[in-house]
Amino acid sequence: MTAGTHSRFSELKQNELALVQARDRAMQEAQTDALTCLANRRRALSYLEHAISTSVCSNLPLAVALIDLDRFKSINDCYGHSARDAVLKDFADASRNAVRRSNLVGRIGGEEFVVVLPGASADDASDVVERLRREVSDRRVRTNAGALVGYSFSAGVCELCAADDSEAALCRADRALYAAKRAGRNCVMISKLPEAPIDICAGSDETRARSRRWRPLALHASKRPGRRASPMR
Repeated sequence: MTAGTHSRFSELKQNELALVQARDRAMQEAQTDALTCLANRRRALSYLEHAISTSVCSNLPLAVALIDLDRFKSINDCYGHSARDAVLKDFADASRNAVRRSNLVGRIGGEEFVVVLPGASADDASDVVERLRREVSDRRVRTNAGALVGYSFSAGVCELCAADDSEAALCRADRALYAAKRAGRNCVMISKLPEAPIDICAGSDETRARSRRWRPLALHASKRPGRRASPMR
């Protein structure tokens, strides 16, 4: 092989390597939320589908959690877009540290996230999410103006049943999330049965605690009497 041929061969190999690296970066970017560097919606839902198939084949449990940051619009309105983005990044950092490597956290909406927990029961998953909720409640994010912003989230958790597909699982988790919002926010609710939800706000504390479907893990401080409730999200 002549020197010229060797040079051209090396150049082709370098170009090939650059193309492979560019392809890998593009694939990674296509699956990643640009702001938080978490999995994006497409990647998260694809992972959930794969986790369901694996769960069915291995006969192992699988849990899903939906998380929604509380009153997120007010953070944007009061402190601006930069503070909003800083809170989202802070939550992403906290959530990455809270889950196992086999779990996946994805951003599927503006302030809504999904956590897929292969091998976890509803109780296992709720423990993980509750620890994250407590961690987040103690965090403060500094804005560009120097203000410290606190934030919280509500979450719904479900363990997949034999007949569940991804849509059914997310629907059940979303119902539990809605129940958490109705319970006062900053709490986690578990959905264990694929039945219509009951009104956890009706009846006594004992009635709610004995509910077959919903089990509150941490309730926000009760609302002051006479104050009008603000919108759910």
